[in-house]
Amino acid sequence: MDLQGILDHFKHRYPFLLIDRVLEVEPGKSCRALKNISINEKIFVGHFPDRPLLPGVFYIEMMAQASIMVFADEHRNLAAELGVLAQINKVKFLRTAMPGDQLIISVSLAGRFGKLAKFDGLITCDGEPMARGSFTVALPRVPDDNAAS
Repeated sequence: MDLQGILDHFKHRYPFLLIDRVLEVEPGKSCRALKNISINEKIFVGHFPDRPLLPGVFYIEMMAQASIMVFADEHRNLAAELGVLAQINKVKFLRTAMPGDQLIISVSLAGRFGKLAKFDGLITCDGEPMARGSFTVALPRVPDDNAAS
């Protein structure tokens, strides 16, 4: 899925859209996405001007954004709905991304409990792990078509 397809599925916009391309989706199970780290990222103006480093919290957000695509078939109008990050568990930051890096974000569904979905995530660069951990998202509320208006 290219950038236009991503924009059709996400509420996020620049500078906080952190997925450049969706490489592969197995609906209801997993997603692999790509993020190109550019010197033009707004975060690098202040973090840090002399040695630009991507903050670890961005790894978590990349994994959360990739998880949205796992349920794209189930929630066809994700751009009009809002799922949110609910919990972060045991995330480890192993390497720091810098401009020029191309990150592969992989998430897989570990369990679903009503409107909560737990994921395992891994971010790599050139085959080397950058970050890994698990997190939970609260899925978008889907309006009941049978509900009285």
